[in-house]
Amino acid sequence: MASAIAAFAAGTPTRPYLQNVTGTSATLVWSSPGVAGPVEFGPEAGPFTMIAPQASFFPAAATGLPQGIYLHQVELTGLSPRTTYRYRVAGSFLPAKFRTPGSGHSRILAFGDSGAETDEQRQLAARMTAREPDLILHTGDLVYPAGDADTYLRKYFGLYQDLFATAPAFPCPGNHDYYADQGHMFVEFNRVPRESVPEEGYGRYYSFDWENAHIAVIDSNAPLEEAAAGRGPMLDWLDRDLATSQAYWRIVMFHHPPYAGGPNQDDPLCALVRRHVVPILERHQVDLVLSGHEHNYQRTYPLNGIVYLTTGGGGASIYPTMPRQEARVQRARHHFLEAQLEPTALTVQAIGLDGQAFDTLRLAPKPRLSGPAASAAYPAAGMAPGGLATVMGRSLAPSEVRGESGSGANSGVRVLVNGLPAAVLYANANQVNFRVPAVALGPGMLRIETANGAVDLACDIAPTAPALFPGLFDDAGRQVTTESPAAAGSRLTAFFTGLGQGSSISGQVGGAEVAVDVLPVAAQPGLHRVSFTAQAAGEFLLFVDGRASNAIPVSVAR
Repeated sequence: MASAIAAFAAGTPTRPYLQNVTGTSATLVWSSPGVAGPVEFGPEAGPFTMIAPQASFFPAAATGLPQGIYLHQVELTGLSPRTTYRYRVAGSFLPAKFRTPGSGHSRILAFGDSGAETDEQRQLAARMTAREPDLILHTGDLVYPAGDADTYLRKYFGLYQDLFATAPAFPCPGNHDYYADQGHMFVEFNRVPRESVPEEGYGRYYSFDWENAHIAVIDSNAPLEEAAAGRGPMLDWLDRDLATSQAYWRIVMFHHPPYAGGPNQDDPLCALVRRHVVPILERHQVDLVLSGHEHNYQRTYPLNGIVYLTTGGGGASIYPTMPRQEARVQRARHHFLEAQLEPTALTVQAIGLDGQAFDTLRLAPKPRLSGPAASAAYPAAGMAPGGLATVMGRSLAPSEVRGESGSGANSGVRVLVNGLPAAVLYANANQVNFRVPAVALGPGMLRIETANGAVDLACDIAPTAPALFPGLFDDAGRQVTTESPAAAGSRLTAFFTGLGQGSSISGQVGGAEVAVDVLPVAAQPGLHRVSFTAQAAGEFLLFVDGRASNAIPVSVAR
């Protein structure tokens, strides 16, 4: 198809483009001057299923086109990870294919400042399409000079139609995307995730998981200005979003680079990013940041653990680079980035118009710990032989693993206590739960080993270190709370770890001694059940060989 406008004149729909692909779902979007037929969809080797699209109409007055257009959308659900699917709009185009994530390995392309309809943009588009990516990231300024409907359809969705038909594109808005109606058509044409995003941010900032990477995309235009002035929620949202991610990789993308040297380096929005965004990125130990705006390529040194890549050479005129102390590599070249995402390594190459790499970055983060090892039940408590313990950090396990895993080999992380292997019970990028070896005792060393290296931490294994898990339950299994107290005389149960070598066990509620019964939990060695009869409200404490546990509240109805 020569252009979207030519397609309108011929009365045929523009080619569908993929949006918001996950392991189990995907969105197809396309435009046409009239109604469209159903989508034929199915697995690569299976039969097609017919799905009717939903449509939104945009009149000519809203788009600047000679006539109104329909924007069609189909939601594909019930997909399987690591699976190739094919689709087409009935009666038009050959089937296209895409693959859902879930294999643990993906090819990701990233580029920005592209939509100028230049020969360089077309050359790079052909290069990128030939590489058959799984995922596409765009760092903003999708089109020039402004983000109106005509320009998006010709210079972005039309020019990249073959690329976007087979891999989902996740963009962030640049300043040129705002130059027409404050980015309204950017929001309308791009179906990005909305989960957890405040309504005023829909379509402008968002996050998603791809393989074992969490990618957060923010809008460094008006939403940043509003948030920096205390009137908008985006920065608070970013802080919460990164804090709750358990993914191994954390990647953040926005248009205005904080450390790139060039004609835009004094842009006030770049200064706002440095002042308000960078501290959040550092607090949550982000691995990689992608930006555009400067029409060239730049890579910083690791700055407080973060590498910042500027990829603004996607097709618009190239800007000269200017010296900056944070910059390790600067190239005034048209280019795109190709990243190979693996469970514990990320390799990024900058690819020029000739198809050759002119810079390579490889990230393979070593494990980092953020505090001492502690009881799995209570962070302030110690550890005892055979007890359950936790260590927190970053770049630990490449994926979430539940269930006992010997010394941890199956989880991608290995735990040693005083040189003895500890069984890993749960692991993710930020946390490892393990069982202390039954024979470990005294001061020593905890070692966490991963594919990228090891980290050591001094520890001390006490003969006993009782620690109660939160939660108290009656005989019916109902949790006892202030709102749902136990009846006087009820038999209540709590769970604890850290019995270790202890033998003398007693309990107290509100300072008064209570008789306790203790039994091991057969399904989870290192975990014990303690039961007692509650007559009055107070705090329950467990004593093992005179050492007190943490306290948990006991609520009893009057």
